[in-house]
Amino acid sequence: MKPLPAGTLWATGAILMFLVLLVSLILILPVNYKLIKPDRSLQTEDTRKLLVKWGYFHGLGTLLGLVTAVLLPWQLSSEVPDSGELDPIMEEEQVQQN
Repeated sequence: MKPLPAGTLWATGAILMFLVLLVSLILILPVNYKLIKPDRSLQTEDTRKLLVKWGYFHGLGTLLGLVTAVLLPWQLSSEVPDSGELDPIMEEEQVQQN
């Protein structure tokens, strides 16, 4: 499999983090405002529907956050060279010493 270009996963992770923010501000926050109105009855079907909607939106934000939490450390660990690989600077110094 062809490796992804450098920075692709970092950019994807940044976009996912931004999407978590957008989900919170655009989807969850308006539902929160509707739910915390002082005159809202907790026994109505409308309140139940809002709570279900809030749950779906919160699940979406959580899923995006979890994918990001896995993706970014995975990208970080894939950039660490194997212990058998030499750093080019160290390799150059070893050549000069010999």
